[in-house]
Order: sequence, then structure tokens, then C-alpha cells
Amino acid sequence: MSLPAWRAYPDVYAKCQRCAGSGEIDCRSCDGKGWVVGPDWYLYGRTIGRRFGLKVCTLCRGSGKWRCGVCSLGSMRRG
Repeated sequence: MSLPAWRAYPDVYAKCQRCAGSGEIDCRSCDGKGWVVGPDWYLYGRTIGRRFGLKVCTLCRGSGKWRCGVCSLGSMRRG
């Protein structure tokens, strides 16, 4: 895998301050855990039930990370 642009070309690209050059930030919904506490719907026979407990975060799909929307893979062009 190649180096990020801020390492390969330090005079042209700078490291993103928001994600610290990684290109990913923690999910705001689950705080980077990948799961949330809330209601969950389930089907039991012909009835639909609702239970309260842990479920996978729907915004990050359990990974706990989002792509940084400010930079391109952790690098920002200078000037």
C-alpha cells in the first residue's frame, strides 16, 4: 500500500487536523463503539414485538468509523 499524500509529498499536501491524517473519524451516533442502546423491532410468528437493548448502529453499520468529509484520505492540499 502506498503512503498517504501528506507523507509522500509534504511540500504540496498537509495532514488533516480533523482526522489526524487517518481519513476516518469516530461515529457521532455511537461514539465509535459500533452499537447503541435503543428500541429494536422483531417478528415473532405473526406479531411484531419491540424490545429495548443493544443494537448495531445504523449510521456506521457497526464499524464505529465514518469517512472524514473535509479531506481526501487524510491529506489536504496546501495553499
